[in-house]
Formats: sequence, C-alpha cells, structure tokens
Amino acid sequence: QSEERETIRSFVLRAFQFAMLCTKHPGFREEREWRVVYLPRFQASEHLIKDTAVIGGIPQPIYNIPLKNLPTEGLVGVEFPELVDRIIIGPTQYPLAAREAFEDLLAAVGVPDPASRVVVSDIPLR
Repeated sequence: QSEERETIRSFVLRAFQFAMLCTKHPGFREEREWRVVYLPRFQASEHLIKDTAVIGGIPQPIYNIPLKNLPTEGLVGVEFPELVDRIIIGPTQYPLAAREAFEDLLAAVGVPDPASRVVVSDIPLR
C-alpha cells in the first residue's frame, strides 16, 4: 500500500513538472519551438554531452545536444541549415544587436540568406 501510494505520488509530481515546463504564454503562440526535457537520473542518454557552465555567476551542469543527424536511429533534420526555419527575437532590451548576432551565427554554420530567417518580435518588453 505504501509503495503504491509513493508510485502514484511520483507520477503526479512528474505530470506537474512536465506541465510547468511545457506550458507557454499565449502571446508566444506563433513560436513552434522544441523544448527538450532531460532527466539523466531517470533515463540517461549517450548522445548528450555533459559540461559545466557559469550562468548568472552560478556554476552548473548543462547538457549539450550535438546537432548531427543519426539516420540509423531515425533522427534526421537536426543539422543546419535544415533545422532552422526562422528565429524570432524578443522581447528583449536590445533586439537589433540580438538580430545581428543571430544572423552572424546562422551565416557561420552555412545557413543561406540568414537575414531572411531572423525577425524581431513585436511583443513589448515589460
């Protein structure tokens, strides 16, 4: 009985966690983004690469996703330039600088006509 109760509690908690991670504000409905949720303690992957990064002054583990097609495993369409249809910038305090930076990054990985793929959102910064 106690084990069943803990199993149910675990499933409900996981459902709430995924709901928080996968819910977005309606103002961003035009974005068809991918959200990757990786829980290495529950199901590790040999494809993700663990690293450490300092974000906001706090060292923390991050997992890098190699953008390489793996056709033998059914993973295709994740390499540049096929991966990115467009990038929407904003809301941000410096949209033009961000736009230029993303255009440069796309050009560096071989995306043709990167300026046509980067747009600035009209959602105001609050």
